[in-house]
Amino acid sequence: MSDFSFHYHLKSEDQQAAVQLLQNASVRGYVFPPVNGWVTFVVEDELSSDVPASNKGILIEMFRTNDFPAWGFSIYQEDKLICKYKLEGEDGEIPNFKDYSKEAINKIVPADKVDEIESLLNSWETESGSETADYGFARIVGLEHIDWVSFHYVESDFETYVEQYGNLITV
Repeated sequence: MSDFSFHYHLKSEDQQAAVQLLQNASVRGYVFPPVNGWVTFVVEDELSSDVPASNKGILIEMFRTNDFPAWGFSIYQEDKLICKYKLEGEDGEIPNFKDYSKEAINKIVPADKVDEIESLLNSWETESGSETADYGFARIVGLEHIDWVSFHYVESDFETYVEQYGNLITV
């Protein structure tokens, strides 16, 4: 079975901050409890620009799949896109989009981790890098919820997600 996950991570220790963001954006979603200074949430309309437009802090939008090398993230500071990285490949071809700076990466990790993230973002050139870069990124940043996390997964098996992750808030 394929995992295609699409999720947001708000830099906050307050689950209610993400609830407020979804309410301001007028979108349905599920909000996970905070872990490592990040509140993960998923939204029904994954392509809605209302979420970043309503953001008042530091927000990561991330997608990943286990079918083939494909993952990416965008970083927003308030409603402004400050960083984007996207890697998608199939049949041996890996087109890549990178628009990031060390200053933007430093918004999500301490200064001593910026070079480690930058090295990881360039690791797609190796076969093993393309398979593990999404997990490495999540580990360095402190994102816990990246596997099998998207609105339709949570909605279809809500009780299992509550058992696994704790108090999910429905918006």
